Amino acid sequence: MKIDLHVHTNSFDSVGMSPSRLVDRAHKRKLDGFAATNHNSVEAAEECVEYGRKVGFPVFRGVEISTDRGHLLVYGIGDDSWEPTVISGLPSAIEVLARVDRSRVAVFLAHPFFDSFHVTRDALMSFLVHVDGVESINGSKHLVNRIYQEKMGDAKVPCIGGSDAHEPGNLGDAYTEFESTVFSDADLVRELKYGNIRPVLNIRVPRIFRV
Repeated sequence: MKIDLHVHTNSFDSVGMSPSRLVDRAHKRKLDGFAATNHNSVEAAEECVEYGRKVGFPVFRGVEISTDRGHLLVYGIGDDSWEPTVISGLPSAIEVLARVDRSRVAVFLAHPFFDSFHVTRDALMSFLVHVDGVESINGSKHLVNRIYQEKMGDAKVPCIGGSDAHEPGNLGDAYTEFESTVFSDADLVRELKYGNIRPVLNIRVPRIFRV
């Protein structure tokens, strides 16, 4: 199955991401599903999840959480009760991880090396012990993909791919290929943790960004 694991369906920096347009686009890109991963809110994706259920197209619950150690993509989470009280700055990644049921969710670090939280291989590897894997292929951040491959290409880390789409045309530019069938959020979490998965870049990028 081909599932885009990083789609912003209802976000302050997204345009035209209505449920119907996204599902239509997913069909055109020959995807079998996608995950709605809006910024810092699972509940913001509910409209798209419900529309997918109505038309029989898998839309999975997720969230992209901004933390002091980068952005975390969390799948299988049911609501926004994970959110800690923060007076200023970004929430602690470790505190966020402690507030979710790790037996029921899968957590991946989004677009590593995109910011200053992880600038070396050792720094990234020391953080990855806290999560299930990393988004090694992002459909909109080609330089980050190249840096990851240069620094981490031989690392034995579970990897996913997602478009990071903020407009319908980018949906499916990257996705994750699952060997097993995935229909529910529980299926998704199980396969992300224990299944055979492979990140795929689905667009041609300029030569400068290739490893």
